[in-house]
Amino acid sequence: MLLILTASALENKPENQISINISEKVLVEGKNIYLGNIADFNSPDEKYKSSLKEIIIGNAPRPGFSQTFHISYIKSRMQHQGIDIDNISWEGPQQVIVESKAFYLTEKDFQSRAENFIKTLRVDLKDSRINLRPFNDIRPSVLPYGDVSVNTELVSEPSPNGTISVRFVISVDDEECEKRVILFKLEAYREVLVAANTIDRQSIIQKDDLKKALRNVSGKFSFYTEISELTGKRTRLNINNGKIITADMVEEPPIVKRGDLVTIMIKGPGFTITAQGQANENAPRLGTIRVINTASRKELTAKVINSELVKVQYIHKGQ
Repeated sequence: MLLILTASALENKPENQISINISEKVLVEGKNIYLGNIADFNSPDEKYKSSLKEIIIGNAPRPGFSQTFHISYIKSRMQHQGIDIDNISWEGPQQVIVESKAFYLTEKDFQSRAENFIKTLRVDLKDSRINLRPFNDIRPSVLPYGDVSVNTELVSEPSPNGTISVRFVISVDDEECEKRVILFKLEAYREVLVAANTIDRQSIIQKDDLKKALRNVSGKFSFYTEISELTGKRTRLNINNGKIITADMVEEPPIVKRGDLVTIMIKGPGFTITAQGQANENAPRLGTIRVINTASRKELTAKVINSELVKVQYIHKGQ
């Protein structure tokens, strides 16, 4: 008798009879959870099945988190949206765990992005072996799944001891999600020129005064790597053996000295005038120097061309 009733019931099914198989656990993207995200459907009516898939069950949990929905809640949501659930047969578990798909930025990701940023910021460190360490552990950023972009900004100039603060501005699908400032300790090692011995102040640097050594240059913005860049320069202070030589320690030696006689030249449109002059100070090649015209005793400012010639800039009277 029971078998006859069951068969009779099946024969009287509505045409849009549908079975829904609830999943045990799903991973979703976006802000909403749709019935189509959490269930499979079996129905000959494709239009009806498609409409059921678009039913909103609820809001998606935060990225990386999960939420459990019981079948009774799912049914109530469907009824609230005008669905007759009497013609639906249900299969699968009595509840579904929904987790939002997430994108993770790890400590390694932050360090890598900071290193690339610093190499862009400090071109002189491009060929250096960089060791970048955060002062504290970096918690991962858990972001909505999508097109992630990270803009990196310098908070303050790097300190001489290599401390640097970097701001990360994180966006997903062009919408800003998070800002983070992270403090790093920067070490950047490369071969640079150091003093091969103690070099006295006002000395002209020779090749034998220099050697290459591996040094941390994170706080040095003006070091040298080629011997030809330093030979012939004059020291402005005593430089101890093994010390990195930087631009503020050296200068071009004067090729014109105070009291030297020089030729003063001024060039204008279609003419050149020269006169004898006397240097009023020391100056290197291409440096600025004050000279006295020995005939008129007038002081002029000129540019040193070589040890015997200085050039005064021509200024048109109309300027």
